[in-house]
Amino acid sequence: MSDKVEKWGDSIDAAVELALKDMKLTRDQVEVEVLEQPSKGFFGIHKKLAKVRVTKKPEPKPVPEPTPEPEVRETEEKRFSGRKNERTERPEKPAVPEKKETAEKKELNVFGNSTYVVPDPRNNASDDKEEQAEESRSFSGSGERSQQRRQDRRDRDRENGRRQERRSQSRNWDRDVEEMHTKFTVTEEDTDAVPADDSYAVDFVRKIIQQMEIKAEAHGSMIDDVLYINLSGSEVGTLIGKRGQTLDSVQYLASIVENKNSDKHIRVLVNAEHYREKREKTLQQLAHKVADKAVKSGRNQRLEPMNPYERKVIHSALQSDPRVMTRSEGVEPSRRVVIELKK
Repeated sequence: MSDKVEKWGDSIDAAVELALKDMKLTRDQVEVEVLEQPSKGFFGIHKKLAKVRVTKKPEPKPVPEPTPEPEVRETEEKRFSGRKNERTERPEKPAVPEKKETAEKKELNVFGNSTYVVPDPRNNASDDKEEQAEESRSFSGSGERSQQRRQDRRDRDRENGRRQERRSQSRNWDRDVEEMHTKFTVTEEDTDAVPADDSYAVDFVRKIIQQMEIKAEAHGSMIDDVLYINLSGSEVGTLIGKRGQTLDSVQYLASIVENKNSDKHIRVLVNAEHYREKREKTLQQLAHKVADKAVKSGRNQRLEPMNPYERKVIHSALQSDPRVMTRSEGVEPSRRVVIELKK
């Protein structure tokens, strides 16, 4: 059974209970470390579970009991001494003289001008047992430390695997952004657009609107391999969310639904009342404003975490600025743009 367990749960207490059930321990026998706080999200979107690390408390080392002094056996009497028909009598064993219980012999041997104390062999045996017990405890402690190191190594490997997966996912998202169209809405000028209201993605978005009970409509149009879904209505702001986070989540889920039922990859773009065009202009203005601040203060400026497309807008807006350069740091979903001065 592992002395350290990490668990996910709807709440911190639920995650701890799952860990205690696996470890078969009580709450007072473990230490709890909260790794991630839970979040309810909005309408089940961006919901985060609680993550805890439960570690078994080290057990107190038992105090070794003192080794008892070996008892002096008394000499056994001669057996069968009462038999009359025995031809030869066995000689009795000489009685073993009673040993003194002193810690060591005080007998001194003199060789010339030097003396030394003769140690009691019983004490040597006791010392040997204590040394063996100490070696056994040391070996046991070493085994516990080795097991702890192995567990720490496994935890690091799992965390490195998660980071690698997030980096890979981030690279895939960035690659999709490079191929993404800067066009978000189908207009009357797009004569090659084909109505796609019967697509799986549009049907999925309409079900979301129905479940949320808001006044909004969804319509789809297809141009080549790109599906444009436009949302309209008096309460469409609920589907946009803070800085478009809810709209991004709806777009991500709609893309999964559409491509799950398609033989080829379909790019899905969800827009609401021209929000994405307005957001793009806002980000461009923000990029130039923060670049001016970086030049004025002489310090690097870090923007808030953004999705891959919004980071691309910042990079593109400052690409021709001779004063600054941009780069991205961190992993999804906390990856952000850093604006630095050119040296």
